[in-house]
Amino acid sequence: MLKEGGLSGRKKDILRLLVQTYISRGEPVGSKTLSGRLAGTLSPATIRNAMAELEDSGYLPHPHASAGRVPSEKGIRFYVDSLPESNRVDKASERRIVRVLDDSDTPEDLMSRTSFLLSEISKNIGIVIAPPMATTQLKHIDFLDLGEGKILVIFVSRSGLLQRKVIRLKESYHQKDLDRAGRFLVEKFTDRTLTEIRNELLGMVEAERTIYDRMLKLLCTWNETLEAETEPGSESVYVQGTVNILNHAEFANMGPVRELFRMLEEKGRLL
Repeated sequence: MLKEGGLSGRKKDILRLLVQTYISRGEPVGSKTLSGRLAGTLSPATIRNAMAELEDSGYLPHPHASAGRVPSEKGIRFYVDSLPESNRVDKASERRIVRVLDDSDTPEDLMSRTSFLLSEISKNIGIVIAPPMATTQLKHIDFLDLGEGKILVIFVSRSGLLQRKVIRLKESYHQKDLDRAGRFLVEKFTDRTLTEIRNELLGMVEAERTIYDRMLKLLCTWNETLEAETEPGSESVYVQGTVNILNHAEFANMGPVRELFRMLEEKGRLL
């Protein structure tokens, strides 16, 4: 019966044993060697058949016709993923790890010390790969003005990694503005990666730009309409106090007065 990864229990056991043997000897492993390590519980022919199937599945490249097998990257990955959980280190090693790592001042120093400890404990090569800062989750960030266009960025990741970096800007910023920017990023984007923060900020800027563009278009259209009205409309003319004209002597004859009143009331004629 096939299990996880498409491998039966027997083929898994053979693959694990082959990888272990290859790690310890550093050379291709043959079916007779594996049969001997299994104390003859499986014949070389049975192991060869299983190895051929593992080769077809990409776990065991076959470098030469007469040579044994070596695990591929896929085979090594299967072996590593199937390893049992490691036991805790002894108390003395644990205290040494804490002491060495606590003295780290920079991310680079921490990575170097971790690699050294891995090498020392495992008696092998210690390799540590630091995650790119762009994929690191934000926990806290501060900006400190150093003057002369230089700003110190203090970034603390969710995992506790602290990074300090000085950046140079052409524009000057007041410290209160830098403090406000730091608080905004922490309040809005905690647990987000720098890449996610950048993309979301760009989206926010684009949304704001769209709103202001539409508002500007509305105002410009309104302004163009106002400029096109070179003559006042009837709603722009207001007439009050027409009765005062009666005080003038030339309007003693009421005929012209009535005509004038009709004209004043018809503002369209005035325009």
